[in-house]
Amino acid sequence: FGTISGLDAELVAFARIPTRILALLPALSVLLGLERAMLMVGRKTDPITWATAVELGGIAVLLWATISFTSFPGVTCAAIAYLGGRMMSNVLLLRPVLSLLTSR
Repeated sequence: FGTISGLDAELVAFARIPTRILALLPALSVLLGLERAMLMVGRKTDPITWATAVELGGIAVLLWATISFTSFPGVTCAAIAYLGGRMMSNVLLLRPVLSLLTSR
């Protein structure tokens, strides 16, 4: 961040933890896309709606909880909430995807 973006040392330190938290996000997004695609091809789309609602609700609850009960900076709270919500969505879709795969 310091070399490429030109941030000073204080901002580099500030951005380091949220970046580490969000490092898993690309892999979880690919997995979520795969799960959704498999369910769409299998014509079982209800779990996608529920998983999206759980992700949104999870983000809201985790954001509230981390802001209310920790002393983390807001960006760290947001990173935790976003990653946690995405993980919830992925986990919720696992059972329907596995069910779809074993029924074929």
